[in-house]
Amino acid sequence: MSFLRIEALWAIPLIVVPLIIHWLHRRRHPTMQWPAMMFLYQATKMRRGPAKLRRWIVLAIRVASVALIVLALARPLSQGVFGMAAGRIADTGTTVVLIDRSTGMQRRDAFGRSRQQRGLETVAETLRTLGVQTPVVIDSVDTQPIELASLESFNDGTLLKSADAPASIETMLASALDYLQEHESTLSDVWIVSDHASSSWNLQSSRWESIARQADSLGDGLRIHRFSFPQSSDQVNASVRLADLRWSSENLNRETSPQTGATLLFSVVVMEDQNLNAVLATGSKERTIPVDITVGTTTRTFDVTLRGGVGTLDNVPVDVNRQDDLYGSVSIPTDSNPADDQWYFTLSPPLQPSIGIISTQPCDALIAMGEVLGRVAFDQAGGAGQGTLKTQDGSTERGDLPLDGIDCLWWQGPLPTGNAAEKLESFSSSGGNIVFFPPMQPDPKLQFQGTRWNEWVTLDPEETSYLGVKFIIESVCSVAGQAITECSTADGTNWLAQRQSDRGTTWFCGANVADHQSLFVRQGLGLFSVLAATVEQSDAASIRLHDYQAGHETAKQLRDLNASIKAVMSSDEETASRRGYHRGVYVVGEHEGKRHYIAINRSDVTTTRLSDEQIEAVLPGDYVNVISIGASTTRPTSGAARELWGGLWFALIVGLLAEGWLSLSSRPTARTSGDDRT
Repeated sequence: MSFLRIEALWAIPLIVVPLIIHWLHRRRHPTMQWPAMMFLYQATKMRRGPAKLRRWIVLAIRVASVALIVLALARPLSQGVFGMAAGRIADTGTTVVLIDRSTGMQRRDAFGRSRQQRGLETVAETLRTLGVQTPVVIDSVDTQPIELASLESFNDGTLLKSADAPASIETMLASALDYLQEHESTLSDVWIVSDHASSSWNLQSSRWESIARQADSLGDGLRIHRFSFPQSSDQVNASVRLADLRWSSENLNRETSPQTGATLLFSVVVMEDQNLNAVLATGSKERTIPVDITVGTTTRTFDVTLRGGVGTLDNVPVDVNRQDDLYGSVSIPTDSNPADDQWYFTLSPPLQPSIGIISTQPCDALIAMGEVLGRVAFDQAGGAGQGTLKTQDGSTERGDLPLDGIDCLWWQGPLPTGNAAEKLESFSSSGGNIVFFPPMQPDPKLQFQGTRWNEWVTLDPEETSYLGVKFIIESVCSVAGQAITECSTADGTNWLAQRQSDRGTTWFCGANVADHQSLFVRQGLGLFSVLAATVEQSDAASIRLHDYQAGHETAKQLRDLNASIKAVMSSDEETASRRGYHRGVYVVGEHEGKRHYIAINRSDVTTTRLSDEQIEAVLPGDYVNVISIGASTTRPTSGAARELWGGLWFALIVGLLAEGWLSLSSRPTARTSGDDRT
């Protein structure tokens, strides 16, 4: 048991006061021998036992009453979870509360209360009981200490709101320990309002070692209190995410002008928790969930069948107007965690991709294909940084890799090195697609992304095919390295390969496009099939470029844009500086009357539930207290410690009533006339 006023326990010796009074009272009535009372003494001897027992009970009640009064003044707590007297927190200690606002903490119980809300209510009630009025708060969005003016600030909308950015417990804990060291706190309590989500704890982080050293410097005065939220066995939670979004291949015909209608292909993944009670309740391991796909103001619903907790929609077609501002969401019905029931997206209309061409000598074949498959932004003969750069408007200028606004880059010549290679690496990682064609004299020492050209191989004209298109090839430059083979000759020579980067794709095509008389160029079918595949990849990449993950990095990018930010579809209304932490569709600036849309979503990393042992292994300090909050209860959230005022005073009143009743003198029994002696 712990006490808020442990100094009151110094009054415990007062329990001897009733004993002293009893002893003094006995001294006031000395015993004197009187022969006439001898017979009366013998008559009452048989009644002395019960009377003596009564006196001892009365004395014990008086002693207990004094002890109860002292304990009540000491303000005992119902749980001894804080070790020594908890009053140390209110008098000299510092209290820091870490708040996890991530997606997992928004899971609700049967009565609609989120884990975040229940945890904060428990902390606030406990601190109110302990007498703490100005705690320090660190939440997963700001990760900086904020001193609250009062406990009522826990009801502030910001602390109760959710965030779609993953939490970082190690970052918040390190910030808390820095604050305690800066203020030289010898007695401190750190509350961690979080669940067991692996994405929040990040056990592999190297910061846990430095956190342990910080905790050691604070000594034995540091105590950590964390929460445990048992998962309800009868609640099922499902989540949805957009796995892929692309234009239908029918939209890639660039020979005609854009039509009004277009088709989007959606691939959606729905996952749910698996537990025995839910399966028994449905009577089957399969269940169907409706998925709403909203584009602009139009919504279509598809049924997804979940088997083993997973269901998918693969390349579901949705017709849209390509002139519209294309943004929308994929959603499922609200369940126990509404924070993972929606996924937002935005994309550009299927306009012709912008293509840049760089070659060691003029390649009319590449220019012609570029005009068929897209829009040639520039063609530069003579290699990167050499020769004349011809722009779309017909003007000429000298330049070096003008890649802004380019979707695809077709490169014929030696593989890039130095500054050019760095720029192309950045272009590929940001979503751009590159197609390399070999020079007439390849250098095996040069490589890009771990791939290089070997020597030219002359073949007897042979028929080959790619993506169902048959064509003749007579000479190839073999590809070697880390790229994945896409097409090879009959003798196994790899002449077409690709390598994926973070967002873009790099292709290596070993066909001869510099020789206008080669069969590969004259027929054109093979060249068209290869370049059309790169254009289709660029369309998919342009969609992904508008998708961001909620978190610190996205928030920083939005701040650096220095543009007006307006929410179009959003899960929450926040200030512009915090919109990078919340899912939704946003307008981030306007150029020449055209709005720029981006979509922000939660992380799609699969999260597992950590065990208590895994968490205890990284938490610093010798004292870690776990507070378990049940999955379902109808009573209001109470603190982790409650005072025993009611019980103590009730026991005291009962004791005083019993003492008064026992102290009453017994009334003599009336004798009947039949008992008279004559």
